[in-house]
Amino acid sequence: YATENEIPLSSSAMTWGLNIDTKIAFLPTLFYDIAGGDDFENTYSVAGIVLGPIILPLYQSWEKDEQTATDAKWITDRLRLQFSLSLDFSRGIRISL
Repeated sequence: YATENEIPLSSSAMTWGLNIDTKIAFLPTLFYDIAGGDDFENTYSVAGIVLGPIILPLYQSWEKDEQTATDAKWITDRLRLQFSLSLDFSRGIRISL
């Protein structure tokens, strides 16, 4: 069980997670993720917007002082990128990103 500032980074015990994504026409994808574990004192959640490969969190429950977005700097400090790799070997090699 590794922590940084009392926030779990890893666990060797049972952990769980639930990821909810909603897509409404003409709006960006909204997401809500929640996770916990046998050796976690709390459950942790995050919510925000997905714009293509860019993940913009607007809420993070593990933050000590400011759990919700307060300004553009708060968002850019927590911005994430996601990449998806799909390999299809049924008709040769096809890689999509």
